[in-house]
Amino acid sequence: METNLIVNDRKEALKHMSDLLQKRGLVKDGFFEAIIAREKRFPTGIATKFMGVAIPHTFEDYVNAAGIAIAVLPKPVVFKNMVTNDDLDVSIIFMLAVKDAKHQVSTLQKLGAVFQNPATLKNVFEANTKIEIVEIVRSILDEEKL
Repeated sequence: METNLIVNDRKEALKHMSDLLQKRGLVKDGFFEAIIAREKRFPTGIATKFMGVAIPHTFEDYVNAAGIAIAVLPKPVVFKNMVTNDDLDVSIIFMLAVKDAKHQVSTLQKLGAVFQNPATLKNVFEANTKIEIVEIVRSILDEEKL
């Protein structure tokens, strides 16, 4: 988790988050490159009523163990909107390390509940600590296995 992550662009944010997952042993070499390649083909930006969010993820081949990295960006970065492919300013990134593809859809649906609830999304954005973010997201995911 990263609160107040300052980066210059999407690629820098994704690299930082990939590195965090790799340092924890959750993802393999090549995860970052796979995230970038997938993002080019299948954008993950989502416009919500409160702000733009993104859910970058890639194939389970690059994942050792399930996990999620969350970054709150006080200075948004541009992602492509998954529906329109237009540029979208993103302020919160939920990077998924999905180990079992069969759990991916349910995890994305549960994260959708976060995105569609402006109060919950605002709470994540305004959280002061990593622990606060973890508690908010964990309550939504209900210990979902990624």
